[in-house]
Amino acid sequence: DLVLDRLATERDLITAELARNGSTMLDRLPVGVLVSRGDVPIYANRTLLDLLDFPDLEALHQAGGVAFMFRGREAERLNHAAEGGAIPIVARDGHVLSVDVRIQSIEWDGDAASLFTIRRSLDGELGQRVKTLELDVRTRQAEARELHAILDTATDGVVVLDEEGRVLAMNRSAEAL
Repeated sequence: DLVLDRLATERDLITAELARNGSTMLDRLPVGVLVSRGDVPIYANRTLLDLLDFPDLEALHQAGGVAFMFRGREAERLNHAAEGGAIPIVARDGHVLSVDVRIQSIEWDGDAASLFTIRRSLDGELGQRVKTLELDVRTRQAEARELHAILDTATDGVVVLDEEGRVLAMNRSAEAL
């Protein structure tokens, strides 16, 4: 009995410690955490509030809560439609962010709730970078075509050589010479 009492006391101490420090631990997670009932957010960690640029949970609630974040679309349906891919959410300023979301049903304060874990989507960020790089390549290719056309119409011969003196390119006038 003494051992059981000691274990129960230790368990109670650990539970009390977790209750005191739980919010601090959740705020330090590298993913956003949101607990809601329907569209009403009942808990959001600092990581999520910072990602969405809200000062606190009340400001997120006043903006429209979960419905605002997902532009009025049901998060569960978006989550299933994305099939593990990125989905869009909206920040306070209206900026759309590409995120990965996992939604689970949990019990919070004795009642059913939804737990959202949210992190910026690497696929979404990489996709944007690839699009930017593709645009940059197209722009540079267009500039190169334009410069090539200008050199071809020049009356002077122009030859491009590498470090060893090999001819890499020449315009029409150089070819004619």
